[in-house]
Amino acid sequence: MTRRVMTECAMTGRGAMAGRGAELGRRMRAYAVVLAGLALLLGALALPGTAYADLQHPRQNFLRGSVSGLFLHWGERTAPHHTSCSGWEKDVTTGGWSPDYWVKEAGKLHAQYLVLASFHSRLGYARPWPSKIPGSCHTQRDFLGELITAAKAKGLKVILYMTDDPQWHNDGGHEWLDSDGYSRYKGRNVDLTTRDGFGEFSYDNFFEVMDRYPELGGFWIDNDNDYWLDHHLYEQIYRLRPQYTLSNNNEDTPVMDMISNEQKTGMSPSYDYPQATYTAAPRLTEADFKLPSSGAWWYDGSDPAVDRKLTLGRLITNAGSSIKALMAETAQVNGRFPAKQEAFNNSPTAIWTGSGSPCAEPQVAAISMAVSRPASGTTVRTVSPPSAPPTPTATTSMSSPRPRHPSSAFATTDTGWPT
Repeated sequence: MTRRVMTECAMTGRGAMAGRGAELGRRMRAYAVVLAGLALLLGALALPGTAYADLQHPRQNFLRGSVSGLFLHWGERTAPHHTSCSGWEKDVTTGGWSPDYWVKEAGKLHAQYLVLASFHSRLGYARPWPSKIPGSCHTQRDFLGELITAAKAKGLKVILYMTDDPQWHNDGGHEWLDSDGYSRYKGRNVDLTTRDGFGEFSYDNFFEVMDRYPELGGFWIDNDNDYWLDHHLYEQIYRLRPQYTLSNNNEDTPVMDMISNEQKTGMSPSYDYPQATYTAAPRLTEADFKLPSSGAWWYDGSDPAVDRKLTLGRLITNAGSSIKALMAETAQVNGRFPAKQEAFNNSPTAIWTGSGSPCAEPQVAAISMAVSRPASGTTVRTVSPPSAPPTPTATTSMSSPRPRHPSSAFATTDTGWPT
């Protein structure tokens, strides 16, 4: 009896151990599946071509501490149009161009940075520096270097606009891109009128600029080119010039520091630009819009009206929402702005500095009251830049190869040419 009981107990024990062993095996297989999945995910994130960005980084401090910038579309096709690069440069110099003028006008607006858009698809792809890379207009005088130096002396930064787009290579019936010259430089045939060929040409220019101008603030990208993405351009910029910032136009690209939102309309009230932005803080956001009420982003020979109420409303509502306001003024060949734009730069002194008479427009005064919330009866006349955030102890990363933002409910009404 005792022996039978012992045998049954032994058999029961072996069964229990077998059951526990099977359960352990199932758990181990499940863990293995989970670990394999994690390995695949981490491997995918490490694949070449995947873009990483710091949501917050010390290089962004000057942008986070900024309220506004001055957008300068100025190049070979500034009116009157030039088809000779040397002729354009001569007229710029003999006309009295000085970087101090742009810096002074930016100072009147209390802007903290300037974006120079000369290497633009509608302005002849002009490069206002003595480039050693053939392919499009480049100057002998270093206009870009002079502007960087003048801006730095006043505590401002210069950001360089770069286009991805060769489609306007023969705009106006003139060929602006020199594929033969660039092909000789590269030692093989490269067609600059294709996106790959232009991508390679502009890619080379990024590196030339980085080598020449360590004091540049960064690049303002008017959208991606696959050649740049395939060759990891942005990651190389951060590695070679870690103080540079990157901004993209109308596309929330995680690898870049800031998204800009171009010429949005359809809001009610019309000055409330923040309604048209969709990216939440702490991502850096910018509103880019034209000061003149009509015409091109560059000087086309006209001096359109300036809507002062609308513009001041945009500047104030953007400042109140921590959105950078990048306002475009249309510099002439000699660099000076048309009379109505100069008049605007001179007129809002009472709004920005607190001197002079109170704001004459009740609508704008009401906006600025709502932003600053002063004591009852106080007239608001200042918009103070926010202080830069403390250096983050850790950064948050986002990754995506080339994301696209969802459709906005508000329209981008201008593509750059006169309407």
